[in-house]
Amino acid sequence: MVHSGNKRRNGLAVGYMLIAVVGYSVIPLVVSLIDGASSPFLFNAGLTLGVGIGQAVFLWIFFRRVLFRLSVLSIVWRKIFNYSMLLTVIHRFDYGMFALSTRFIDVSVASVIFETWPIASLLVIAYLFRNEGRYQRITPGMLLLLGLAFVGFFFVASSQSGEFRNWVSAGFLETGIGLILVLLAVVVASLVAFTFLWGEDFRRALPEDVADIDNATVMVSCVILASCIGALISAALNLAIGVGIGESISANAMAAALIGGA
Repeated sequence: MVHSGNKRRNGLAVGYMLIAVVGYSVIPLVVSLIDGASSPFLFNAGLTLGVGIGQAVFLWIFFRRVLFRLSVLSIVWRKIFNYSMLLTVIHRFDYGMFALSTRFIDVSVASVIFETWPIASLLVIAYLFRNEGRYQRITPGMLLLLGLAFVGFFFVASSQSGEFRNWVSAGFLETGIGLILVLLAVVVASLVAFTFLWGEDFRRALPEDVADIDNATVMVSCVILASCIGALISAALNLAIGVGIGESISANAMAAALIGGA
């Protein structure tokens, strides 16, 4: 029974990860199709608002008995003003930075570089939770395999798009700016690790009657809650910045960003 239960959990984990991979892989295409580079902050506002709404609905459907209580919501208000939530909010600027980088370099190259953010986030998570036994230690062999996968992916994408030739002919300054922006996007994206940190801190502050429901269920709900709050705050900030600097975006593009985020 235990073995079959573990197989079921592992199967669900793989399924969720595949859905996540598909979801993340679609966003660069959305950026390209609706020209998110022309209004990166407004695009990111729509995207992160879609994320926040989608996660709020998800939490209500699956975790309302855990989170939607007055005692829990009061803790949310106390915990929302700390550095881990601030970094979670900053993390949600990642696709805005990515969209901005595509003004200077081809979206295919920007995508290849940007999609290395899970490697950076793994390193941050390993550091933040270095004293906890339930997170598997990252070995040099794992990092080597991840690095080889990235290098192989880079050469495949470059050979298909001819980007090596394009980089030679493109302006050095313009290419350099694009590379810096997309590398900053990788760093910002890696701050997703602080979503887990906020969720862990929030879980420890929960009342006993909530914390005792089921440790895995409570932890998942807390992490998603952190992501949801960060997305909604970031959406408001991106909207304010975009409007403040005079960006404009069509209703169709905003709808596509919202749907992509959700």
